[in-house]
Amino acid sequence: MDLLHWRSLTEAVNNIVTPGRVLIDKVFTRVRKHATRTIDVDIIEGNKKLAPFVSPIEGGVVITKLGRKMSTVQAPRIRIKTTLNPSDFNDRAPGGVVYASVQDKEKYKKEKIALEQQNMKDQSFRRIHWMCAQALTGKITVAQDNVAFEIDFLFPVAHKPVLEGNAVWSDAAATILKNIRTWKRLGASKGHNLRLAFSTPSVTDALLANEEIKKLLDNRRLNVGALELDGTDYIGRLAGVDIYEFSEEYVDENNQSQPMLPDGTFTMLDPDARFDMNYAAVEDLDAGGDVVTEFFSKSWTEKDPSRLWLLIESDPLPTVNQPGAVVHATVL
Repeated sequence: MDLLHWRSLTEAVNNIVTPGRVLIDKVFTRVRKHATRTIDVDIIEGNKKLAPFVSPIEGGVVITKLGRKMSTVQAPRIRIKTTLNPSDFNDRAPGGVVYASVQDKEKYKKEKIALEQQNMKDQSFRRIHWMCAQALTGKITVAQDNVAFEIDFLFPVAHKPVLEGNAVWSDAAATILKNIRTWKRLGASKGHNLRLAFSTPSVTDALLANEEIKKLLDNRRLNVGALELDGTDYIGRLAGVDIYEFSEEYVDENNQSQPMLPDGTFTMLDPDARFDMNYAAVEDLDAGGDVVTEFFSKSWTEKDPSRLWLLIESDPLPTVNQPGAVVHATVL
């Protein structure tokens, strides 16, 4: 198939490995590809009722359904493109032959396109990872000049505690262990085991500066390796919760570095709960309509000035479908 055909480019961009996938790989693990531009988001409220027994001669017992609220959401759209000039395809790779054959030039062209696709996918994936981090705070909020929207995952108020005064974790009187146990019980009351936590850098510093916590932290799993979760440092286990530092940043529109998760926060969750990574269909006439995929890519040429356009699109939406499975606490 032609290298520049949309099917070839789409397959290539989906096979590109992206770094910084902690929240995708460990939390939003349930990938759902939709054949429509809209996504039905289910917010599920479970219960802790026991299944009833029946006698050998009875039929099944009817039970009540899970409580749920459904919203139909237009998936956010990421669509970026770049240009390649004829001279871009003449640059030989380091170590390449000086007098290139037709096959060599075709190879350089393929490598250049792959390089540009990698760059565009990296940018797109950082945005997706940012959306995942936002979702764990309870809302995804976007306010750009050209687009503004908010998606609320209906976190209960008790699942977004804000500590103040002597309760903040940097204070000597802080009851950190008590807080964590309280939030674990809060998750358990919703049927969830909040056994994974992400600590932002300043919170990690406060944890490790607390004498009681230093004595209690079970960091024997450090010998497994600090990179068990890509891009995070393992801090230790506290009250049955594995704590990792999450320090990923992004560069905003003002060229300033910002944390993915608000610094000063501590996020506990049940990794076995339902966290969906949704991708809506990409609409494109060159592809014949809707394309069900995570990432779409295509190219086209412009005659004057002579150049090649390269584009990728993704319509992602991470969702927290069981809000009782997360506690996002502001502790500093």
